[in-house]
Amino acid sequence: MDADLEAILAESDSDDGLEGGGLSLEDILKEDGASSPLQEYRAPTTNEESYSARDWAVLQQILREDDDDDDVVPEPPVPESPVHHEKKPQAAPVGPVLWRGERLAPFALRERRLVAQNESIEASPLETKRRNRSKPIDLSRGATTSSEQKPSGALKVEPLKTASRQLAANARRPELGPGAPAALGASPKFVALGTSRGLALVFDHFQEVRRVLGTASSDSVRCVALEDDVACLGHASGTLILWDVVKGSQLRKVDDAFAVSVEKVEFCCRGASDRAVAAIDSSGVVNRIVFRQRVLGGSYLHEVECLLDAKSNVTPWLSVSSTYAAFSSTSASFVVAFAPSVRVAVTWPRPQSEVDNAVVSINDDGILIRAWGCDLDALNSTEEGAAVDFVPCTLPANAVALCVVARGVMILGRDDVLRLIDRKGRQLDAVSFSSDYIASTRDTVYALQGNELQQIEARSAQQRIASLVDAGEWLEALSSQVDAVGDDASESANAIDLLRRYVALAVANAPARRAATRQLDLARSHFKMLASVCVEFCIAVDVLDVLFDDVYHAFQKASRSDVYLDLLEPYILTDKLKRLAPEVLQAFVQRFRENGKLVNVERCMLHLDPTALDFNMLTRLLKTHRLHSATYRIYVEGLGDFVAPLEIALDACHEGVDVRHRGGQALLYARYCLEGLAFPSGTAVEPTTSVLWFLLRKKRPGSDQEYPHLSLLFTVDAQASLDLLSAHLLKRTSYDATVVVNPYDNVQSASVTPPSTDPPSSYFVDGPQAACDASTKKLFLAYLAAHAARGVLVPTQSLSEEVLRYLALEGRTDDVDATEDDLDAWASLPKCLRVLQPANVSTLQKEASAKGRSEASIILLEYEAARLLDSLASEKSLENRQRAAEAVSQTIKASLAHADLDVKKRAFAFITSSISSFLEKARRLDTTVAAAIRDALPALAQVDASQTAQVIANVLPDDVAGACQALAAKPSLQFVVLDELIRTDASVDDEERAVYVELLCDSAPHRVHAYLASHDGYDVEATLELCRRHRIDDATALLLEETGDGNGALDLILRGLGRRFEVLRDAARSKVELNEAEADLRASVSAATRLCSRRSEDHESRRAWFATLDALLEAQRSLKLSRELPSTASQVRAVARDLARSYLTAAADRVPLRDVVSKLFKDHPDATLGDFRDVLTSALAMSRVDAALYDAAATCQQQDQFSRRQKDAFFANRPRHVTHLDGRALRPLTEDDPPALHNHLALMGTAPDAELILTPFDPKDPLGPWQAHSYLPEDEESVQKREEYLRKLRARNIEGAWTKVKNPGYYNKYMDCEDDPAARMRLFAEEDPYKAVVPERERVPLPPRAPPGSLDAVAKFSASLPKGLIDGTLSSESEEEDASPFTAYVKRAAKSGE
Repeated sequence: MDADLEAILAESDSDDGLEGGGLSLEDILKEDGASSPLQEYRAPTTNEESYSARDWAVLQQILREDDDDDDVVPEPPVPESPVHHEKKPQAAPVGPVLWRGERLAPFALRERRLVAQNESIEASPLETKRRNRSKPIDLSRGATTSSEQKPSGALKVEPLKTASRQLAANARRPELGPGAPAALGASPKFVALGTSRGLALVFDHFQEVRRVLGTASSDSVRCVALEDDVACLGHASGTLILWDVVKGSQLRKVDDAFAVSVEKVEFCCRGASDRAVAAIDSSGVVNRIVFRQRVLGGSYLHEVECLLDAKSNVTPWLSVSSTYAAFSSTSASFVVAFAPSVRVAVTWPRPQSEVDNAVVSINDDGILIRAWGCDLDALNSTEEGAAVDFVPCTLPANAVALCVVARGVMILGRDDVLRLIDRKGRQLDAVSFSSDYIASTRDTVYALQGNELQQIEARSAQQRIASLVDAGEWLEALSSQVDAVGDDASESANAIDLLRRYVALAVANAPARRAATRQLDLARSHFKMLASVCVEFCIAVDVLDVLFDDVYHAFQKASRSDVYLDLLEPYILTDKLKRLAPEVLQAFVQRFRENGKLVNVERCMLHLDPTALDFNMLTRLLKTHRLHSATYRIYVEGLGDFVAPLEIALDACHEGVDVRHRGGQALLYARYCLEGLAFPSGTAVEPTTSVLWFLLRKKRPGSDQEYPHLSLLFTVDAQASLDLLSAHLLKRTSYDATVVVNPYDNVQSASVTPPSTDPPSSYFVDGPQAACDASTKKLFLAYLAAHAARGVLVPTQSLSEEVLRYLALEGRTDDVDATEDDLDAWASLPKCLRVLQPANVSTLQKEASAKGRSEASIILLEYEAARLLDSLASEKSLENRQRAAEAVSQTIKASLAHADLDVKKRAFAFITSSISSFLEKARRLDTTVAAAIRDALPALAQVDASQTAQVIANVLPDDVAGACQALAAKPSLQFVVLDELIRTDASVDDEERAVYVELLCDSAPHRVHAYLASHDGYDVEATLELCRRHRIDDATALLLEETGDGNGALDLILRGLGRRFEVLRDAARSKVELNEAEADLRASVSAATRLCSRRSEDHESRRAWFATLDALLEAQRSLKLSRELPSTASQVRAVARDLARSYLTAAADRVPLRDVVSKLFKDHPDATLGDFRDVLTSALAMSRVDAALYDAAATCQQQDQFSRRQKDAFFANRPRHVTHLDGRALRPLTEDDPPALHNHLALMGTAPDAELILTPFDPKDPLGPWQAHSYLPEDEESVQKREEYLRKLRARNIEGAWTKVKNPGYYNKYMDCEDDPAARMRLFAEEDPYKAVVPERERVPLPPRAPPGSLDAVAKFSASLPKGLIDGTLSSESEEEDASPFTAYVKRAAKSGE
């Protein structure tokens, strides 16, 4: 063999050249060192990669056990950008979350790697052949079809060359020949060709012309039917002729059945000596002709029976069986039954198709297959609605011919493609050819194109496979056999026989084995190819017994079992092969053990089905070779036993065998079981606690050690062991105090029925306590603290003391909200103190304080103080009082002495919570405890004065004076505390309020006025003196006003306006304290306006308002803003304008604006208009706003009047249903009543000289029933008339009368637009009955709003307002009549409207 061929084969043979070994257990456990990336292991989330980059080196070593190059995992590429495009192996299922216990992480990673789906299989020649060969195209409805299909060989096209040469010779002599082909017919014996000269050439299967039927004429043959040795020819003249093919004699001529050309004829049911045909002519007439022989060997007679006349528009296609005939019209397909009488059995409507004709086929069972256009379907004509073994499908092209064969249906389409479609709607094969005439018989179709005759055979699977085997195409034959078994399970026997023949042939013709050399071993490559083909074939056709028996033994005889066994591994790892025979399994393990690849064996065991293997042999193999992961899986999935594999592993550990690895794996396995995960795959299973019972066994056979298994696991990893117990305890919410004997104590697990309940809570305390030693004691105490705080474990008193001592000296002291699984947060000192409630922690507190654990010391002090307060609430003795007070004082001092501010503020929470708890049990706070808290107030106020005030209000509400006295040495703190107390409306005495006012004058003088205005209970004289001393003008003015000196108060404020304006100007210049200066000025003006507002409306009131205005103007003029910078002037003017606006707003209700304007010009004749610009602008703008408000109010009043008139008009014109007259009910009208009573009865004015007053029964429902009351004058004649009227009215017993409508036209229009309010408004506006009485007034037009500062626009606006509104020219009569300007304006507007 040349070098090129050897190089090509070398690429496909990857077995030679790699001798990689598996990773040992010691290598895996080395990952636990300082450089291991697994120290911070955690289970990946769904969005994370399953393997980190640092894990790839180890992963590649583990997975490099196969001899194939393709099985080595490549290193991950270095990403070029943050977007990760590298392809990594498929991740194994995630195991349980390991939140602690780092030493379990290597075991978890190893198990995940063992079950990782990283294996790939080199494509076998058989798989390649199956992938490349033609696949059936699914044509079922809704499926997507491909455009091309490779020939599959299901249709064999063979030209009939001899017959074609004969036809070609006839065509060369048209004047002497039989004529051009015009029809084609076929039977198993003969093929008949009808010609245009009325002849029929009958060929046998040797392609020789056996007989020429008929005589030459112009009556061409249009159709041919063959049956046995008889032929029936249909001519263009409508004649049917029955011929004996063997003798060449005419048996019967029928010329009375059809008047036009016969288009289709088929033989149908017959008797012993009778024959029958069904035929269709070109007009659509369908007849059945029965030929009867007179005597045996005699001549024939015929009978014609019409099946369908020409009215049905039958298309020229006919299918006949022994009992049925099927044909179609343009609207439906028909099935005609011949027995017991001729009848139409089924009418099948056409589908939605643009084609008007169909091709049909029917068998003896009445199954009709129809192709109408592109729609292919089937129907059971014998039983309506019965299922048919045929899947409807859509054809790629419209059908023109149809033939039913054994494998399905052959259909010729208009695209000149003959398709073979099986009963599942799949296109098995398709061949392209054109045809003029076509005929079919059984599984063969004959087609004629020109002078070329072809035979198309639909071959069965075995026929095709046999031909492939004869041609030496074994892979194609095996591939076809796989497809055949998939279609028909009975083909399995043929598949086994074919595989045995192939294996025998391949082994017999294998290349000879070469000596050890560096050249390619062709024999090995040959057997590797053979093994891959056999494995693929047996898996595909499910004949694994042959694979493990015949095939394996054939490889053994050829001394190539190593190739066979090596090839099984990738198929097992990809879950294609789920079982092995015992003999093969033992050889498989032995093969990989010899190569040092037992890790590969264990990976394979995790994929095999345990229930399909020899369990006893398998367990021996696993135990012998220490395949622990596989052992767990085999027991759990094979026997459903969770405890047995754990017992095997722990017993070996007790004997000192591989303690570290087996113990860690046992812990991981138990975690899987508790989490409801299968080990090691991680798939979901039913959680079990039987492993907990077993691990918590107190004794085991042959040992006196208590809790031996738990003690062993503590030596492996104590934290992981405790986490295992915590994983179960996290599912509990309470303590289980039941006492149950462990069924696994001192017995073998095989004799125990797994308990269905959980172990009692005491097991989770006693077991770990016995298992832990000095090195693991702290871990146990933290575990116990966490679950004790959760309330699921209850330790003994000694254990409680140990837990608290550990937490106080080394544990956590924070008290955060913890989730259920945050055990570290649960194991904190405050949580455990609340649950364990020790009797005395003073000694522990001193020890914590001595060790510098200040926070723990404070927590213990708080607990001890709260405990002593509870004792004091229960028993009030002197000793309890002193101890409680000392504890409270010591706790507060310790908290305040801490450097952390948050810890200092714990004192407030402690005081509030402890005293609140005390007051729930006692009626009042003990004085000794209150004194302790009061003494600590100064120190508390330095930390947070606001919270100190809350403490006083909540804890010392009855001793506010004492609390304030305690703070007297620090006035600033005293002020903040008092301020908070007053802000929260706490109970503060007058003495404390006086102190507060004094402190307020010192600390916040701008708030004095607000406080004095909203509170009372202070000494006016003393407070006045205090405010004068601190120069607080607004508060001084308020107090002067209270003493009756209103003028003095106002003068005091106004004298300071000029100074405050100067301060504002200076602040605007320097840009410093501008807001404070503005606030001070506004407060002074507000105080002045409030003083003026509280004056009564008299001459003194106006003088006060004018004095305030003068002071404002004088202060502004004295500033001389024209000399200032524009920015300074604009800021001051803005404040002055706003102050003027606020002043005028307050003065508008007291002083007419005309008086304000008049005073401006009278008192300041030498001033310019610019000096009063802000005041005038604000005054005019306010006048415009007031006028707009008045106008809006007048409009609202007008709308209300309009709506009221509308309602009055409706109620005045609508009829009222009167049900009672003078308190007596009226009966309904009947047909016996006179016609007058059926009209709307006019109760108004019916009685002479009487008045009927109508009132509704319910005043809130005027549309409901009404009642009438009559009134008459007092003279005797009127009384008699009234009595006579009422007597006649009551005699008729009238109930339910309607008053007449005064204006029926308006009322009817109003009711017609009941659902359209806008239409009602228009109707009322047009036909308002009150329009003449209350005319509409003209609205006063208002100009657009003037912009601020525009004097011209304001002047124009004021000129358009009603005269006298601003200029004061209203008549004295109007003012006397109504002093309100708004009322006067509305009346004047209404008067002008009239």
